[in-house]
This record gives sequence, structure tokens and C-alpha cells, in this order.
Amino acid sequence: MSMKRKTLMQNNNTAIVIFKSCIKLIMALLLLHAGEFSAQTSAPIDSLLHKYKFIRGDLSHLQNDSAALASFYKKLKALKNGNNAKVSIVHIGDSHIQADFFSGTVRKKLGMEFGSAGRGLIFPYRIAKTNGPPDYKTSSNKEWKAKRNVFPDQPMPIGISGITIETEDTSAYINIAIKDTSGIDYSIKKITLFHSKNPENFGWAIVTDSTMPPKCIFPSAKSNSPFTSEYFFDAPIKNFTLKCIAKDSTQTCDFIFGLLLENGKPGIIYNMIGVNGAMYEHYIRSEYFVQQMSLLQPDMIIISLGTNESYYKNFDSTAFYYSIDTLVTSIRKNNPAAAFLLTTPGDCLKKVRKGKKRFYAKNPSVLSARNTIITYCRKNDLAYWDWLEVMGGYGVMNEWYKNKMSDKLRLHLSTLGYLIQGELLYKAMMESFNKYEGSKK
Repeated sequence: MSMKRKTLMQNNNTAIVIFKSCIKLIMALLLLHAGEFSAQTSAPIDSLLHKYKFIRGDLSHLQNDSAALASFYKKLKALKNGNNAKVSIVHIGDSHIQADFFSGTVRKKLGMEFGSAGRGLIFPYRIAKTNGPPDYKTSSNKEWKAKRNVFPDQPMPIGISGITIETEDTSAYINIAIKDTSGIDYSIKKITLFHSKNPENFGWAIVTDSTMPPKCIFPSAKSNSPFTSEYFFDAPIKNFTLKCIAKDSTQTCDFIFGLLLENGKPGIIYNMIGVNGAMYEHYIRSEYFVQQMSLLQPDMIIISLGTNESYYKNFDSTAFYYSIDTLVTSIRKNNPAAAFLLTTPGDCLKKVRKGKKRFYAKNPSVLSARNTIITYCRKNDLAYWDWLEVMGGYGVMNEWYKNKMSDKLRLHLSTLGYLIQGELLYKAMMESFNKYEGSKK
């Protein structure tokens, strides 16, 4: 062996050792900060509000709610009084909820208060090569094509989750593992698979990985929807594999739109639909979105959009108002009994350039978007939650950033920030519900 090659190998080995040492150090730091983070997020919301005084928790109230949410609260009260029922909530949004820290906090708190009817709608985000909630894990043996509703010109239909994955491989499967959540029952007695249930598309069986021995469950004949296959289980499961079934060569592909997980018990089922970069218009242009979402039979629909619209250079409040109305009207047509709650976008900054200098400045369009949502809700008798004011008002994002509760773009919140947001929305909802209960005594 030449001296030059020997030296190169030694250098490579040294680099590997250093790399491994760095990885160990990084993991140790992550564990250290995870402990700090866990302690911080476990603190009561009141103590966090005392620490971060710029957050206006005293303003966290639902507005225009007494009549707008009465039908929802009537069902919630029946559930609380022991009615053997399921109350369905659908929360639609953008990147602020795709990771599910905000919406997931509301789901957990409501589930602990009223009981859980299951995990609700999930999507294999990881297979679509994007981020998703932390309370379940998905994987596959194959590469899948994927499309988000923010790319409407791409040739793939969009359904209930705002994201679609497609496979043309008959050997494809998807593994899904639900993580245990303290105090909440997310075990599964029924799965509703949203997919293209046509003669030319593949079918799917479910292998129950968490039972011994594993069982292969085929879809029930109960579902008459062109988009769903239903699977029922004798005993609760947590982990399963979605396995492709092709009858013959005429079946060439299938599109997966999402999965609904239920435990068969009365309680809250809180479905999150979030897409990075999404705006009202993207859900409007999603081919099967409203039709499939209606199968969730929502009692209340929460819409948290508007941030991305406010990032446009030429934000048009009139066009924005029209987009809100188009989506709400479309959803309401298919779900006439559902109550609506709209949330205003939080504060965010925009990077601007002045000469050679670049810096972050207030984004006046986010204030305009907030005002447009409030105007729409007041004119159309919808409830709303003014998150912009609750988080501290126009221009407050600098405070969130200084306290390490936003990203460097001053656009998204930290995990702690979203957990606080979820706690505050839950608190506002419970205050409003208790007010309703008091008025009915």
C-alpha cells in the first residue's frame, strides 16, 4: 500500500471518528434541551402567560359566538351529559397546523375533557416527503408520487387532506404506528380509507401488525361512497399495514387521500387538515376536498388561514374576502348543520431591502387580512377568534422572536409557541361553552 493511500485512509478513519463524536454530542444536547423543553411546556398556561407578558391571554375570547356556535354546543352538552354520541370537529389550515402542535393541543385537551372517539383523520406525510404530526409514524417500502393542493396545475386529484400520494406498484404497502398519548385512547376499532375506489384502481387490505397472530382484514361492503373503504376490527389495534391488492392487470394505480381512525367510543373526534403554504383558494380548487370532508360529518369547522395570502406583495382584501366566502359557502352547502369558527392569522414580519441593508419589518397585509376575516364573520354571523390580538397585536412578532418562540423568518412559532396557542384557543372555547351552558340552565 502506498504511503499516500495509507495516509488518506487514516484521514478518512479520523473523519469518521470525529463525525460520530459530533453526532453523540448533538444527541446529548438535544436530550438536554428536550428535558428543558418538556419542563417548560408542562407548566400551567397561566404561569407561561405571566412569563411572556406580551401575550394577551386576557383577550382570548371567542367573538360572535353565542348564536353561531349554539348548534355545536348543544351536541357538546349532550355528550357531556352522557349521550352516547360522537362530536366531530374539522380544523383546516396551513403550515401553522400541518405539524399539529397547535391543533393537537386542542385535540388532546378536548379529548381529556369530553372523551375521545379516536385519533381522527391522518395522512402519511412522511411518504409525501413533508412534515407531519409527532403522534404517529408512517413508512413504506416504495417511493410514491405526491402532490399538495398548493400546486393545482399538477395532474393529480386532491381530496380530504389537501395532499395526495399515488402508487403504480402492486407490491406497495404503508406501515402506520400510532403512538400512545397519556390520558387519551387512540386505539383503533374502525378505519376509513379515503382513496380512488374505482374499477381501474387498486384495492387495499389491512394487516393488523399489533395483534398476534397478525390478521388480514378486507374492506366491509357497508360503504357506498366512491371514495372510501371501511375496515372493522374485533379488538383494538395500534399498528397496521395498508397492503395493496390488485385483482388483475386492468388495475394500474391508486391515490391515497387520507385515513380516518376511530375507536368506536363516544367523545370528540378532532380532524386536522393542514398543508404547508396553503391559502383559501387552494382548498377551493381541490377537486374532491369538500365532498370528501363532508364524510367526516363535522359538527364544527375551524378555519385557520390567511398568513400566506398576507405574504403576497399586492394583497387584495376584496379578493381575499371573496375567497373566504367561496370556501365557506361551498363547505356550508355540503354541511348545512355545521358551525364555523374562523381564526385570524398571527403576526408575522417580512424581509425587506433598503439600499444594501436587509431587515425584518412589520407586515401591514397581515393586519388587513385579520380585519377582512373579522368583517366577514360579523356580516355572516360566524364566530371568530382574534389570534393576532391574543398573541400581542400587530408588530408583536419581534417579542416572540426575542424569546426564541418563533423561527428566524419571524413567520412560524416554536413548538412551545404553538402549544400556548392551542391552550389559549381551548381555554376560549371552554369559556364560550360554559357561558352557553349557563344560559340554558
